[in-house]
Amino acid sequence: MLPVILVIEGSEIQARMIGDRVQKDLGLEVWSAKNLEGLEDLLHRAQGRPLIAVSNLILPDCEPGQAVDMCLAEGIPTVVLTSSFEPQVRKELLKKQVADYVIKTSSSLSELTAILKRLVHNAQFEVLIVDDSRLFRQEQARLLKLFRFVVFEASNGVEALAQLQAHPEVRLVLTDLEMPQLNGLQLTNEIRKTYPKDKLAIIGLSAYADDETSAMFIKNGANDFLRKPFLQEEFNCRVQQNVEMLEYIQELYLAAYQDFLTNLPNRKHFFEAGGQKLANRKAQCLAMFDLDHFKQINDQWGHEAGDAVLCHFAALLKEQLGERGLIARLGGEEFAVMLDESLESARPLLEGLRQKTAESALLWKGQELKLTVSVGLTLIDGQSLDAGLSAADKNLYLAKERGRNQLVG
Repeated sequence: MLPVILVIEGSEIQARMIGDRVQKDLGLEVWSAKNLEGLEDLLHRAQGRPLIAVSNLILPDCEPGQAVDMCLAEGIPTVVLTSSFEPQVRKELLKKQVADYVIKTSSSLSELTAILKRLVHNAQFEVLIVDDSRLFRQEQARLLKLFRFVVFEASNGVEALAQLQAHPEVRLVLTDLEMPQLNGLQLTNEIRKTYPKDKLAIIGLSAYADDETSAMFIKNGANDFLRKPFLQEEFNCRVQQNVEMLEYIQELYLAAYQDFLTNLPNRKHFFEAGGQKLANRKAQCLAMFDLDHFKQINDQWGHEAGDAVLCHFAALLKEQLGERGLIARLGGEEFAVMLDESLESARPLLEGLRQKTAESALLWKGQELKLTVSVGLTLIDGQSLDAGLSAADKNLYLAKERGRNQLVG
C-alpha cells in the first residue's frame, strides 16, 4: 500500500486540486473527506493510518479546528490550510502542535506540495541537537519531530562527537555556543575535520549572542546561525533551507558523476575515483565489458529495448561486483570495473558475471532478449589509468575477435 495523504477540505474543487497535485508531484495515494463526519467515517474504516493530513481550519459541520484536533489525536502529522493570519489564529495553531500551516493565496498550492514533499523525505533525514540545556534540547526535538525528522541529542560537544560516530548518517547538527567540555565553536571545528559543508550542515545557536557571534560561527565552519529564543516558523525555515541546500548539492553531484540511465558511476567518476585508488595503491587489476551484438538489439527492438538491456546488465554488474570494486558505465555499451584483486582471484569473479549474464534473459514485450558480454582483463601493475584501460581494451578486442561471450586476460 502506498503512503497516503489525507485531505480534509469542504470545497470539492479545492480538494480535487490538492489531490491531483499530490498525486502528480509526489506519486502518493490521496484520501479525501469534506467534513468532520466524513473524516470520522474514513478513519474508522481505514486500514492503516495516513502518513500526513492536510486540513482546512474551517469545515461546514464543526467548530474551527475540530478536524485538525481529530487528526492530531490519531497521531497524524497535520498541515493546516487557513485564509486568516490573525495573531490569535497563529497562536492557536502552534499551540495545537501542527506540523505547519499554509495561508491560502494564489501560490498556496505550490507551497503546500513543497511542505508535503519535505515531510515525506524528512523521515529519512537524521539531525543531532547539541545543547547543555535539557529544556532547549526538548523544544528543538519537538519542533523537528513535528516535521518528521529522525532526532538524536547530546548535552555537550564531546557527547556530540560520540553521537556522530555512532550515527554517521546525521546530516544536520544544531549546536549551542556555551557548553562544558567542548563549546559550540570548538565542536564546529572538530566536525569540519571530518565532514565538509556539502555533506553535513551546522547551525549555531546562542541565547547570549552579540553581533560577532554569528560571524564567529560562520568563520569556524557553520552553515548558519540562529538566535535563541526563536519563533517556530523561523526555526523551521532555517532548518529546511539547510536541508534543501544539502539535497541540491547532492543532486548536482549525481548529475555530474552518475550515469543518468543506469544510475551507475559515470566515466568522470571512474577516472577521478580510479585515479585516487591507483595513487593509494588500492587497485591491482582492471576489466572492461562490452555487450555483444548490442547494435542488433537497438536495430531490431528499438532504443527503448536497448536502454532496458543496459539497465539489466548494470544491475547484474552492481549485484556481482559492486561490493568488490569500483564499477562504472564508460559510455554506450561499455562498462568497467577496478578491483583490488590479483588476476588469479579476479578471473573467477569476472567469469561468474559473464556466465550470469549469459544465463539471464530480459523479458521485453513478451519476448526473451538473450544477452552475452565480452570481457577484457589486465593487471595494472603501476600503470596509469589510461594505460590500464588501453590494455584492458586490447584484451576486450581479442575476446570479441575470438567469438565473444568470453574473458581474455
